[in-house]
Amino acid sequence: MPDRPPVPSLALLSPVAPPLTRGVPFTVRVSATDDVAVTAVTITGDRLVTLAQDFPDGGARSLTLVVPDSVPANGTVTLRAVATDTSGQKGTNELSIAY
Repeated sequence: MPDRPPVPSLALLSPVAPPLTRGVPFTVRVSATDDVAVTAVTITGDRLVTLAQDFPDGGARSLTLVVPDSVPANGTVTLRAVATDTSGQKGTNELSIAY
C-alpha cells in the first residue's frame, strides 16, 4: 500500500454559519490525518487575519481569531493548513469565510 500525503482539515465552529462580524471573535477547528502519522501542521492566515501557528501533530485544536474592525466591509478571510507526514509529504487545505 503506498504512503499517501496527509489530509488537513479546517472548519468554522463559531459562528455556526458566515458571515463573520468584524471585531467579533470566531473559532475554527484544525486537524490532520495520515495513513502513517502527521508530524506537523502549520496554519497561516491571509493579510486580514495575521496568523502563523505550528502544531507538532494532527490532533484537533480550536483557534479563536478576530477579523479587525479596520478592514473594509464585505470581504473574505482565508486560512490555510499545511500538514506534513513522517515521509515529508505535505497536504494543504484552505478555508475562506465571508465577513
